[in-house]
Amino acid sequence: MLKKRAVGEKEKEREQEEKVWEILLSADKKDYERICMEYGITNFRGMLKKLNEMKREREEEQAKFIEQLSNLKHIEVKGEDIASFELDMELKDPNSRVFLYKDGVMVPFSRDEMDAKHRLKQVGKRFVFTIKNLRPEDAGLYQVDVEGTNVFSTDFKIPTVDFLVKIQEVKAEEREDAIFQCVLSKPVASILWLGKNTPLIAGEKYDIIVSEDKLIHKLVVKDCMPLDGGIYAAVVGIKSCNAWLIVEADQDPDARGKKKARKTTQAGGGGDLEKLAREQQEKLKKDMQERMEALNKAKAEKEAFDAAAAAKAAAEAAGGKGTGAGVGVQEQEVWEEQEALQEQVVWEVQELEEQVRAVQEVWEW
Repeated sequence: MLKKRAVGEKEKEREQEEKVWEILLSADKKDYERICMEYGITNFRGMLKKLNEMKREREEEQAKFIEQLSNLKHIEVKGEDIASFELDMELKDPNSRVFLYKDGVMVPFSRDEMDAKHRLKQVGKRFVFTIKNLRPEDAGLYQVDVEGTNVFSTDFKIPTVDFLVKIQEVKAEEREDAIFQCVLSKPVASILWLGKNTPLIAGEKYDIIVSEDKLIHKLVVKDCMPLDGGIYAAVVGIKSCNAWLIVEADQDPDARGKKKARKTTQAGGGGDLEKLAREQQEKLKKDMQERMEALNKAKAEKEAFDAAAAAKAAAEAAGGKGTGAGVGVQEQEVWEEQEALQEQVVWEVQELEEQVRAVQEVWEW
């Protein structure tokens, strides 16, 4: 299991590599390609070979404490300010100790307190871990251990996105459709819609609509009835907004006892959201271009430094000198400072590449 330790810049790459393998060990096969692209793994066949070996070793360790492990569900935001992940786990010894880690650091959790930040609910062999009052710092790699053996790892990513336009209260007449709509600061393929704290899915009762640029998101509550009234919410990452749906019952005395016809009108909606979305998209594209320019500049700096380092090493080898031998103190200090700066450049390049990939993945560039 990934253990937290004090690291310098040179250790970050190894720690990142450990994290990737932990993620892959608990990932669905259908997600392998996406994870490899996200973390820059290009040798897919080699990855599969090593992963299968690691899985055999992990399963042998797990078999000491676990009878059966199945139905692994990765962490997801389930509602406003709450995320959870779960698994079915049959322990050989019911008294075996279960631990929760985040980024290699043990996290205390409660089995009893409903309002605890981290909580474990166990029903039979079903284990559900919940994280409440979500904050940006809650992002990270969560791992479940049994007696020191890792059984499940799940990576919690929190997108840095917010609402430019929040959903507003909607008043609809009975049998009329109602529309909630919002605009995001960054493109997101889908968001979570809640009705009275219950996740909603597209179907006979609801339409969920996403604009082509993935900035405008809409929920259509079809054929509103008085029972549909209540609080609805839109959730993206750790941000949320909510508003009331008020359904006005048909007061026509002549319609009592008769089946009312569904109306073709819609309540809610409106506003020039498309204009705001276009402006935001242009802003994001400009920001993307600046990041690409910064990435290319950082790569060029790294290549120049690598070339200079190679030339320096070749010159020292040709002169029969050891590393740093015969070099002036001031020159050596300058060189060491450049090396330290280049370590920082390497990580800036990796961070910029990850940011670029994230945007390209959402926009399908």
